[in-house]
Amino acid sequence: MKIQRSFKIATGVGVSAQTLRLLGERAIPGARLVEAPSADVEVLWRRQDDRTRWFTAALAACPGVRWAHTDTAGVDRLPLEELRRRGVKLSNARGVYTEPVSQWIIAAVLLAAKRLDETVRHGDRRLWQVVPGTIDLAGATMLLIGFGAIGEAVGRIAGALGMRVVGVVRRPRPRRDGESADVIVAASDDWRVFLPETSFLVVTAPLTAETAGMIGAAEWARLRPGGWLINAGRGGIVDEPALCDALDCGNLGGAALDVFATEPLPPEDPLWGRSNVLISPHVASRSPRTGQLALEHFGREIERYRAGLPLASRVDPILGY
Repeated sequence: MKIQRSFKIATGVGVSAQTLRLLGERAIPGARLVEAPSADVEVLWRRQDDRTRWFTAALAACPGVRWAHTDTAGVDRLPLEELRRRGVKLSNARGVYTEPVSQWIIAAVLLAAKRLDETVRHGDRRLWQVVPGTIDLAGATMLLIGFGAIGEAVGRIAGALGMRVVGVVRRPRPRRDGESADVIVAASDDWRVFLPETSFLVVTAPLTAETAGMIGAAEWARLRPGGWLINAGRGGIVDEPALCDALDCGNLGGAALDVFATEPLPPEDPLWGRSNVLISPHVASRSPRTGQLALEHFGREIERYRAGLPLASRVDPILGY
């Protein structure tokens, strides 16, 4: 990856061997390779491909850490309780992955609506055959579980396609300036009333104690017949055995999944091999630009940290976002 920008760091920043090897000292002057206990590391920087176990070990090895930054949007795999106990600030790559993830979701919606997955399979077998179960997007309802930056981006595109959008947020909020009149913002306790009219149930929420397992058998029973699940949030939000049961019963049109409770998805998992299930290996957030954007985002946060300003993408370790 070609790095277009470097930034000066006035304090020790702990990084993994993989990050140092990939970026080099020029891109991150002052970086410290964390492989053993270190007293001069004040900031930990976890890149998207760094293992959680490296971060956990680095946190334990560096008693002077005051701030940890992760180049991921989700933080559920990090030792949040330890960060909270030690009073370590935590920030993430909020906003970096909005475009690629929203594009992946819309691509999945279009694929599902026109059953392009089956059309491709028929083409591979040289079958001239009409695929049933298509959905007209104009007037169809999309229910977005998680209406942050990614959810709002998806909602704007869906609205342009003529869809009715319902965005689910943790706490009620007023309509924002410029927000389409076709967008309904629902509180987290009220969203299930929209399931009977929902053609696309889209998950972009973070995995927290409140969202874990929140979509299961009861929700599938209420979803509009033939409706699809699109999950680019976290696998643990969806009860996967209940999802398989709903697919077996024919209640669902199908599912497009980029995230799973266990990753990589085991070869024996019952989600594999279904004609109406798209399995994507947790790549919705990736694009040729995201590495550079994540680096620039961290650079801006470093500048704010050095200036004593609040971090723009700070995460509450108790809430998990």
